Amino acid sequence: MRLALKNPDITTARTIATAINNAQQDDLIASIEDPGTIKVNIPNHYRDNAVNFLAEIENLTIQPDQVAKIVIDETTSTIVISENVKINTVGAGKS
Repeated sequence: MRLALKNPDITTARTIATAINNAQQDDLIASIEDPGTIKVNIPNHYRDNAVNFLAEIENLTIQPDQVAKIVIDETTSTIVISENVKINTVGAGKS
């Protein structure tokens, strides 16, 4: 089966796949197809009851990757920055 992420993100996809594999103690259960899709193989011991497997992985807790976002409204000269934006110092230009 495939899990589709509402907000595709490669880090979140990797986190989900890792959580599923760790819970099942098998690195071959979940794999990332792309940033928005995780392929999940139903383990043999759940073949006749996939619903129980889905219920089990549904209850896994993960921390999704947070997108850093900056929105600039030129009309009002407003800048909104999400908490995940990191600003580094900028070196002075050469004279």
